[in-house]
Amino acid sequence: MSQKEDRDPMSDVRQRGLLEELRARFGDRCKAPPDDTGGALAIVSPIDASEVEFLAEIAHRSEVRILPVGASTVPGTDTSGALLVTFDLMRGMSLGERPEDTVEVEPGVPWIQLEDHLQQRGASLRVYPTSAPQTTVGGWLHLDGMGVGSYEFGWLSENVASVEIAGPGGTRRRVGGRELASARGEEAAIIVSATLETRPSAGDVPFAVAFDGPKGLTGAVREIASRGVPLWHLGLANAPMVRAVGHPEDEQILYGAYPGERSSETEGALWEAVARHDGRPLPAADAHRIWGSRFYPSGVAGGAPYPGSVLLPLEGLEYVLSQTGSRLGTVALQGSVSRTGEVLLLAFGHGAGDVSELGPSEKRALLDMAREQGGREYRGEPG
Repeated sequence: MSQKEDRDPMSDVRQRGLLEELRARFGDRCKAPPDDTGGALAIVSPIDASEVEFLAEIAHRSEVRILPVGASTVPGTDTSGALLVTFDLMRGMSLGERPEDTVEVEPGVPWIQLEDHLQQRGASLRVYPTSAPQTTVGGWLHLDGMGVGSYEFGWLSENVASVEIAGPGGTRRRVGGRELASARGEEAAIIVSATLETRPSAGDVPFAVAFDGPKGLTGAVREIASRGVPLWHLGLANAPMVRAVGHPEDEQILYGAYPGERSSETEGALWEAVARHDGRPLPAADAHRIWGSRFYPSGVAGGAPYPGSVLLPLEGLEYVLSQTGSRLGTVALQGSVSRTGEVLLLAFGHGAGDVSELGPSEKRALLDMAREQGGREYRGEPG
């Protein structure tokens, strides 16, 4: 039997009726999907929460899957037969007066734009993705994740005061950040706004330390974590990655930032841990430059390659860093350490001074190494 004969005629009728209703409501904001969207029905761009409610209701009534699309949707996402919803026209934000106030934002706001606005008020998000230049609030909330700031504040969902969701049938309600995981599993559940926790950031102090190899770097990370050194962010990069961002030496780099008000309780313990593992603190100018490259390669011209990504227990980090070259070849690694004792590793191919996406075999080898050390694939979701 042909694929055409397999189709349910009533399904075609429902889909035609759905598209007619969408075009009547949204006009030119309901468009036919490009050929590379994998058989999606349409792409719709709402302008406010009431239109999102309408989309959730009509998709539920028409028995059609609805799929929110962020600025950098995960490759391989199944879009066949789905109604795609983009949030380019929902970029409102409401900032508090004080640096420690929460911020309320719509899902289409790019993380980097939100962070830039907060910085102008001496504030920062508690946690934001290393892909901030190319991802939106709704996209990362839909996945949850770790990133910049996770050393102090953990997963994104732990730093969300509340999220407003349009659910099945168009009903709208607010849930707490820790309820996001169950809400995301609902049919036609779409994030329409989020209230996020912030922190004062005017006095943040970046630092960077060079090591000859993985042993010293991972030893320093373990000691920093065990001593509870009060950093905000703790990240790392292997030699191919630091070469890609312009550091001339063949070194492993540990970097991060801490609030200036904590300098007296931070710096002594930090530099003691570093010295004990033969680390060399880099000059302030180098530390600021490396800190400024924390988003690389996100935001590069032409779009960033999608990384291979794994979540490791801290105890397995040295093994993976030391074995990567022999098992995967030259790979550029970037890591973020969490307060939970986990390390998120993002991996890219490296050549000719730039990075690229890993091939399928390299991604499998990376995942195999992570699993050997009690780790797992990272999909942006906690446990």
